Amino acid sequence: MSDEIRHYGVRGMRWGVRKQRKLQSRLERAKQRQKNLAVKADKIESKAIKLDAKNSKKVYKLQKTILKAEAKGDEERYKKARQKLAKINLKSAKMKMKVADIRQQVKGNSKLMTKLEKKIDKNAAKHARKYEKTINSLLAAGDDKSKAKAKAMKEEKKKQA
Repeated sequence: MSDEIRHYGVRGMRWGVRKQRKLQSRLERAKQRQKNLAVKADKIESKAIKLDAKNSKKVYKLQKTILKAEAKGDEERYKKARQKLAKINLKSAKMKMKVADIRQQVKGNSKLMTKLEKKIDKNAAKHARKYEKTINSLLAAGDDKSKAKAKAMKEEKKKQA
């Protein structure tokens, strides 16, 4: 047996320090994604509102042109105005669809976050029960060393809480 102390952990990781739990890190990523999606949806929605405001005059003029062309029987002018109106409506509809799609992603991400939070709470309760069992078994052992260790664990838990 040698007198060397060997550490086979992760390089640069301090002794006794654990990496972040898998569920907790997934929850943090989900929260960040939620935030990014909300910002993205707001930007696209504001663009859609500006586009609608900008195009409202064009739509009004095109509708007038369509009515005049229809009254005069000018089919060529009528078709061009209808095509321009369709393009404007298509752009507006695409923007609204993007916003709706992002809002749907936000909703799905919210469900994922609540699911992860429930799992984390469940795991925390499970670990608390294990901790209590350990303390109770140490107290049941009866020797002074075990009782002292149990008392120290209880005090440490109070400090953390």
